[in-house]
Amino acid sequence: MQRRHSCRRNFHPLPSVHYPVIPAHRWLSLFLIACAGAAQTIQSVLPSGGSHPTSLAPGMLMSIYGSGLGPETACTGQADTARRETPSPQRPLQTFAETLIYPTRLCGVEVRVGGLPAGLLYVHSRQINFKAPQQTPLQGAAAVQVFRDGRPGPSVTLKLGLEFAVVTLDGPAFTRMPVWIRVWMPHGWQQNLQYPFGVAPGDFACHSVEVRRNGALLPRLPPGPPRLSGLGGGGLCGFLGLPGPAASRDRLPLHLQYRFDQPGDYEVRYILNPDQPAVLSEWTPIHVGDATPEARRAWLQRASAGAPRDAADIVTSFLPSVLGIPDDESLEIVSGYLHHPEDLVRRFAAAGLHYWPGDQVRKAMLALLHRRGPSDVLVDALNPAPESPEAADLVATAIPFLSSDSPALLRGALTLLSRLAFYPGRPLPAPLQARAENALLDAAPHVERTAGPQTLTDYAAALGRIRRPRARVLLWDFVNRRIAFSQAVIALTWNRDPADLPRLAALLTTPAGDARPRHDLAVLPYALHQAYGAAALPSLEDALRHSPHVWVRTACARELVLAGRAPGFAFMAGALEKNLPYKLELLQFLRDRFPELRGADEAAALRFARSRAGEARPGLLF
Repeated sequence: MQRRHSCRRNFHPLPSVHYPVIPAHRWLSLFLIACAGAAQTIQSVLPSGGSHPTSLAPGMLMSIYGSGLGPETACTGQADTARRETPSPQRPLQTFAETLIYPTRLCGVEVRVGGLPAGLLYVHSRQINFKAPQQTPLQGAAAVQVFRDGRPGPSVTLKLGLEFAVVTLDGPAFTRMPVWIRVWMPHGWQQNLQYPFGVAPGDFACHSVEVRRNGALLPRLPPGPPRLSGLGGGGLCGFLGLPGPAASRDRLPLHLQYRFDQPGDYEVRYILNPDQPAVLSEWTPIHVGDATPEARRAWLQRASAGAPRDAADIVTSFLPSVLGIPDDESLEIVSGYLHHPEDLVRRFAAAGLHYWPGDQVRKAMLALLHRRGPSDVLVDALNPAPESPEAADLVATAIPFLSSDSPALLRGALTLLSRLAFYPGRPLPAPLQARAENALLDAAPHVERTAGPQTLTDYAAALGRIRRPRARVLLWDFVNRRIAFSQAVIALTWNRDPADLPRLAALLTTPAGDARPRHDLAVLPYALHQAYGAAALPSLEDALRHSPHVWVRTACARELVLAGRAPGFAFMAGALEKNLPYKLELLQFLRDRFPELRGADEAAALRFARSRAGEARPGLLF
């Protein structure tokens, strides 16, 4: 009744002399059509939940705002949960909701995009939520029109294309200075841009930024180290797991990919996932002013004096701003973070060293090692060779740091000594070699108290390179107390001591003491076979029959098959016959090991294993 009253108030009939003779029921129909037409308006079409207009692309969720668009009582469209749409190849990166199938008619309302029916999520008098058809093109424009009960209503024309980002400079830009851009992502994509994306500072993951000057593209700086571990997930491209909030959300340090040596006008374009573009920006002009070397030195002094203490601020803002321009002053600043207590900061700073020439970095790292000690990332960056002229000096420098309370320095010292002293064939003077070995053996209690799991593993490996009874005793102590267990048992095999073989073999059949499978023993059969050869095979056959650990049994079977022993083939035949969970793993092993089985089906592999097993099959534990 309210709608009739409102329409009557705004309805202005023509003079009576122009009235045609129309039946009463047709008057009512025309009256209602006029009411609906007068009330229907479209005020705006925006991304669902967004506040700024954008281009329309396949699968996008959009909202129409206006009046008279649908019923006063809202209707919700239920997605077809049994089916999904294939995303348009023009926009393959779509959210789960964008691939759901929604009804194209809801409470008498339809929306057509360029004549194509759109999926309807919600209809109401003042709002319609719809999903653009996957057939929507990415070029040109299309009319978005609302229909009610089959009758066409108002329409608007929208530009077609990928969703657009907006690029701006994040502060004034100058040569020899950091150039940060801010990328204003469209609604729904904001979480995807949280720099840094890994510990390599110049790695923007799937965020691509192109820069051109006078119409010509600028070359990117040489890539740094490959992306390392540390991604924390989230978003399309992932982002680095930080100990605090990112200071560079929606910002990118453009100077880490491009060198702005000349002042003047440039153009910048952003693309999200260039292989399958999802979001892009227009070419955006930016201006880069001129700054002198003196201005940069003064800026570096101010930046260093006000450097943040928070690890997240260091890797998201401070270090990226300092990096990119390879001068002596910035190298000194970055080198200072190679001993930072936070592992993430050390790795980020080390990854940034690639901006400087290798010879310059090596010289600086050697000086820093002697001045402050061998941190883990410093040793990795230096990567000294055992035949280098400074090898003996580096070993002498590293030995005292085996007693350091800093996990980074302790790990660095152990890494350096492992590369230069505790490995076969290292050409060290005998007194220095003995000094290093004694220091390593004496450091056992301190390492156990101070080191993390990886350093303990490295320590066990270093012990295995020392041919002394004391090292063997320490390794067995680690084995008995389950410290760096897997590495300790492998290190014991390196000595090839006959007395160790039965003790090591006994581990294969020892109950775990709990319900967990003993994955840490899976490498031992291989290590025993490599170290002791045929002498280890009887022990492996015994473990194949009696070990309670499935990973041990399968590992023993592989080594026995490699040695041509029938019990190994019998075990594999049994696994295939009984369709055991590890059947496919062993089947692939047989195909890889024996050329005649490559491409063979399971039945052929089973016949092959049976033929090699002979009479060894009965009694095996599967």
